Amino acid sequence: MRTIFLAVILSATAALLSTQAFADPVKRVLPQGKDGDYYYYQVKCKNGTEGSVVVQDKEKNICAQALGGERVCNATWSVQRAAEHACG
Repeated sequence: MRTIFLAVILSATAALLSTQAFADPVKRVLPQGKDGDYYYYQVKCKNGTEGSVVVQDKEKNICAQALGGERVCNATWSVQRAAEHACG
């Protein structure tokens, strides 16, 4: 009985992880360079749009912006999470 329960849990976890992988809107994150304490990334989204991510080293902050959109910053984001926000 325990083996069946474990198999069901592992299957559900694998299904959830694969669903989340397909939900990722980011196609590619390309480093663009550094200027002082700022690192710049270009974000290419799967839907054909673009955005940017800026890592502010000194302020320990990461900002995301969709092309033509508003810049949003969050100190807890990773570059990947910020890229997802820029595409979302």
